[in-house]
Amino acid sequence: MPGSDPWLIVSYEVRMLAATCEIVLDGNALGQHRKVIANALEESAVLHTRILCEVFLSRGLEPDDIALSNLFPDYRSDAKYAMLTQLVDALRVKYGNAVRQGTPCWVFNKMMAHPTSRRGISYDYTEILRKLVPFLWRVIREVERLKGSEFTWSW
Repeated sequence: MPGSDPWLIVSYEVRMLAATCEIVLDGNALGQHRKVIANALEESAVLHTRILCEVFLSRGLEPDDIALSNLFPDYRSDAKYAMLTQLVDALRVKYGNAVRQGTPCWVFNKMMAHPTSRRGISYDYTEILRKLVPFLWRVIREVERLKGSEFTWSW
């Protein structure tokens, strides 16, 4: 819906990240699902991880793309965001980019988000998620601290 509150959108992404990773990163829980559902859950976890990384790294090029400056208009000018800036800088290194082969960003783009000839019919993203998601949660927690409340959502 046009004009949606960016906080609501980010809250949804955080909720979906939590819900999908809870299953995907628990091999027993994931194994209880049929292969097609397990794949869909894993791809959903990747998608929500990717979206949150793009928001926190403020990589969007379109005027309606959500960036940290939408959440915190004074993000670039206020010293109270120093810890968030450090975490974002570290996330930028951990996540990588679409050009550097093997980085999480590159893998997510080439192996899931785009129809490339590099794709196969299956890819195990859990190793990347296990390394990246805990750090992404550090960023989320700092955003919540600065916001003054935890992300909330309702279904």
